[in-house]
Amino acid sequence: MGKCPHQCQTSCSTIIEHLPINYPLARFVLDSARDDKICQNSETKYDDYLMRTNLDEESKSHFISTQTLLQDMQEFVKPIVNRLSRLIIDNFLSLLNCQYLGHEGRVQCVKAAYSLGERILREYLVKQHTLHQSATDLWQAIKSRGCRFLGPAMQEEVLKLIILALQDGSAMTRKVLIL
Repeated sequence: MGKCPHQCQTSCSTIIEHLPINYPLARFVLDSARDDKICQNSETKYDDYLMRTNLDEESKSHFISTQTLLQDMQEFVKPIVNRLSRLIIDNFLSLLNCQYLGHEGRVQCVKAAYSLGERILREYLVKQHTLHQSATDLWQAIKSRGCRFLGPAMQEEVLKLIILALQDGSAMTRKVLIL
């Protein structure tokens, strides 16, 4: 049975106590009242952590840039998380959950980012296709009833208004549509 690549466990050669705290993940999961304290702690603790480890300069640079990128993404996504699908949130958490200290972790981070991008694109395309298909279906329904009195510009406007009305997912009666 195939497993999701993000659910496969890999062996970790680093002792857990030697790994840094994942502050982007912590800030995403915790409430905003603690954000300032976490942010202050992250800067001092990462500086201390990087001084204590025997990483080469290139690894430190990669760690800091990945840390900054994930922090920025977390700050962008957190306010709109309730409007995202569960699958996008799962992929985003997989990305934040990567341990990006070593090369393997950064590769896993890139794979998780790729997967997140694919999911976002897929959902966008499905939504666009659904809107286009709805417009086509509505126009076919109008034509089948013999309503050919609308000019092309008016048809377009009517379809836009109907799609706009249907976007929130509420049920509508014919009376509401006619009004």
